[in-house]
Amino acid sequence: MLVAPAFLSLSTIQAVARTNARCITTTRCTQNAAASAGFNPKRHSDELRAWLTKHGALDTDWPIKIRAERYVEGSPRPTEANKKLIHFQRHGQGYHNLIYVLMAEQGNAVEDIYDTDPKKNPFVRPELVDSPLTSLGREQCLAKRELAQKLNPELIVVSPLHRAIQTAQLTFADCLGDVRFVAHDLCREELGLLVCNKRRPLSETIREFPHVEFSLTS
Repeated sequence: MLVAPAFLSLSTIQAVARTNARCITTTRCTQNAAASAGFNPKRHSDELRAWLTKHGALDTDWPIKIRAERYVEGSPRPTEANKKLIHFQRHGQGYHNLIYVLMAEQGNAVEDIYDTDPKKNPFVRPELVDSPLTSLGREQCLAKRELAQKLNPELIVVSPLHRAIQTAQLTFADCLGDVRFVAHDLCREELGLLVCNKRRPLSETIREFPHVEFSLTS
């Protein structure tokens, strides 16, 4: 399963679990900006968990139970019909990530990504809506292309954000035309304040990415 964020909703996993496909991605691209900019991951995690709890996404009795096990490289692939091998991939560097790093390097680190002041928090600037990949981000994806080809995926699920679709199509370029690329809204990053996580009009995205299915995107 290919997702842009580090967060994947349970309902998305459930939707994929009902298919007969093995969902594939590659490895996560790392970002060092958070450490250098003083970003507090625990605070961010706590705030996100509180938001999910408020909206009924946690502590809910779901109709389908999912049990996950870590797959160790070299182990036999699961053969049971009710087991799926899922690989996660982080999107390559987006322009919002680049600006985050540049501000930190200039001594003007983003201290609070929930700050509504665009001078302190560039992620709320309208110019960064649905931030695409930078040249470095594209190179990061292409560097994983050989590995992705060896994974032999049966299904690739992506966020409808442009940087996620670009990541999927560059990394899994050898699968275009042979493997289904499916965009799913529930694979998106958290919604709300950050403009960089807001999606462009779906009509624009469909025109730009004709090889992706958008039937699960509203």
